Amino acid sequence: MDEASLAAEAERREAMRPLQNRAGLGWADVLRQTHRSVRRTLMRKHPAQHREDVTVVLYAWLFEDGFDFPYVTNESRASLMAQTGLDAKQLGYWLTNARKRVWAPIRKRLGLELVTAADRIRVQARCRAQNVWC
Repeated sequence: MDEASLAAEAERREAMRPLQNRAGLGWADVLRQTHRSVRRTLMRKHPAQHREDVTVVLYAWLFEDGFDFPYVTNESRASLMAQTGLDAKQLGYWLTNARKRVWAPIRKRLGLELVTAADRIRVQARCRAQNVWC
C-alpha cells in the first residue's frame, strides 16, 4: 500500500471509528503493519475472512482497551462477539493472530514491553482459579 492510499484509508477508518490510544497510534500505524506487502495483499488466493467493520471493531479494541494486556476478559469477549457477530473460536483465532502479527511488532517498534509467556500463564492460572475463561 503506497503512502497516499494508506493515508486515505487511514482517514476513512478514522471517520468510521477514531482510534484513541495512549501511545498516540492511529489507523495509519495499524495499516502500515497489516499491509506490509502490497503485492502479497493484492495477490491473495483467498478473500479476507472478515468484513471491514468487524476488523475495525477488533483493532480498535486491541489498540485501545487491549494495548497493555491484549487478552480479553469474559465481559470484553461477550461484548466483542455481540458487536462483530464472531463466535468464541473465531474471536480467539483473530486475537491470537493479531497479537503476533500486528500488536507485538508495533509494541517492539515503540520500544514498549511485551506481555511475556509467563505473564500469560499467570493470568490463565488466575482465570482457572476463578473458574472463568481468559
